[in-house]
Amino acid sequence: MSEDQKQKEKDKNKVQPEVQPEVQPEVQPEAVNDAEKVKEEAPEVKEASNEDTPEVAKEESTEEPKKEVDNNDGIFITESDRFTISISYYLEKRNPVIKDFDEDYNPEGKEVHSFDMHFKHPSQRDAEFIISARPIKNIEEAQIMDFIELENVRIVRLMRGWSLNRPLADLASIHPEIVKAIRFKVSEEIGGTGLF
Repeated sequence: MSEDQKQKEKDKNKVQPEVQPEVQPEVQPEAVNDAEKVKEEAPEVKEASNEDTPEVAKEESTEEPKKEVDNNDGIFITESDRFTISISYYLEKRNPVIKDFDEDYNPEGKEVHSFDMHFKHPSQRDAEFIISARPIKNIEEAQIMDFIELENVRIVRLMRGWSLNRPLADLASIHPEIVKAIRFKVSEEIGGTGLF
């Protein structure tokens, strides 16, 4: 064998180290690793009751109880907000003499008649309707007839019924003294509400 061959043989017999590819270690995000650590290290959680924690009990007892919401229903006028006036009278020479209206009312020996009228209290909408019937720009220049007309409109607008066996439209046919007494009694009951 020649020297070259000998050298080759030596090289063959020589153990060559195996070259392995470089392997990168798996890297997990820190948050995941921290969460796993917390799970492993976390102590068992026990629910506390108010008895166990007196401070919490004190805080809860100082809270104000929930208040009910007030809808202020009392300030809204509805159809159920009504009042009734009674008219009692007797006729003397075809003219009515009316109780609590005429000073010389004396029912002794007279045939007394009476009826009731039912009215709704005026709401803002009613007041606007009544005032629009006879708009008064300057109250100092208003005449008594302006106010009488407003009172008549108020009666018609607010009247809801009566005890007479006649339609409400017959109000226009009633004796003027009875109408005056009605205006007077309505004003006694609700003042100027709905007129101003």
